[in-house]
Amino acid sequence: MRSEVTELPGGAARRVALARALASNPQVLFLDEPMSGLDGDRKAEFLPYIARAVGQARVPALYVSHSDDEVVTLADRVLQMRAGTIIGRGTKPMRLTGIVEGHSDTGALVRVGESKPLNIRIRANVGEQVGLGLAPASLLISSQSPGETSALAVFEGQLLAPPAGSRTSTLKIADQELFLSADQVDLPQPGPVWVSVLKVFPRPEAFDSHSGA
Repeated sequence: MRSEVTELPGGAARRVALARALASNPQVLFLDEPMSGLDGDRKAEFLPYIARAVGQARVPALYVSHSDDEVVTLADRVLQMRAGTIIGRGTKPMRLTGIVEGHSDTGALVRVGESKPLNIRIRANVGEQVGLGLAPASLLISSQSPGETSALAVFEGQLLAPPAGSRTSTLKIADQELFLSADQVDLPQPGPVWVSVLKVFPRPEAFDSHSGA
């Protein structure tokens, strides 16, 4: 007897539900708290699956979530809501782009620029681009090399002074630009910096940049 979606484990059931929704060729895909009820391991598996499926389908997606981690992983644009009303735009998540160079026992080896490859828990093919979402709380930025560290990665970069009257600075890493607010993270003086990354939130870059959250 064929299993119904409700008889499948949580992660598998949501994959089937997403596939069914995309098979109907929607003009807009609405995902309302799709991670609800999943544990950390299942969330880590399902979030990249959403990114790849939506990106390949090339359909705009509206993703509703209370989780900062999910927003950092998937979103290109953020709208904040309260009591069902949009109250403003949130800060655009920071993201570096890397290339998969190989695989490990636990995931993929992703290189950003000339840095040492990061061992990231994600299923991806060699040569595929992977976006690495960065939460401000996961970054430590200093004007001196941290030396040996337990951080996931340490990147050398250049911190530019913010424009007059602004609290947002530009951080350049491997020819990529990130925009940081002094309200989000402690920033040293402009100049050469070392960025220790404690955690990344990966998504396959098949994700369509025209989608939103």
